[in-house]
Amino acid sequence: LIKGTFKRLKDGGTIIISTPNYNGSWVLLEKLLDKFRLIPKLEGGQHLNKFNVSKLSEVFGKVGFQPMRYCFINNISFLLPHEKLSNLVTILESKIKVPFDNLIVYEFKKPNSKFN
Repeated sequence: LIKGTFKRLKDGGTIIISTPNYNGSWVLLEKLLDKFRLIPKLEGGQHLNKFNVSKLSEVFGKVGFQPMRYCFINNISFLLPHEKLSNLVTILESKIKVPFDNLIVYEFKKPNSKFN
């Protein structure tokens, strides 16, 4: 999948990846949600690859992508079943710095071809 994306992407193009951070609070969040059965089972059932920043850099780098920048998104609003409540919590999350780092957003670039 990553190799195919690299081949199809134009030289100089970028790809943005969003994934749970398995070096952050995501692991705890998975366990809590599974314990209370608030959503379909997460642990062992949702994400086949358990990424963190260094593993993403390694995997995408092996294919040829250049790591550009990354940040963490610290939210739980996506878990709320009511749209208006989820939107309200999203606004609050954007204004309050919370000490979690449960999701990674990472930008990678396909280098320009050497044969242009």
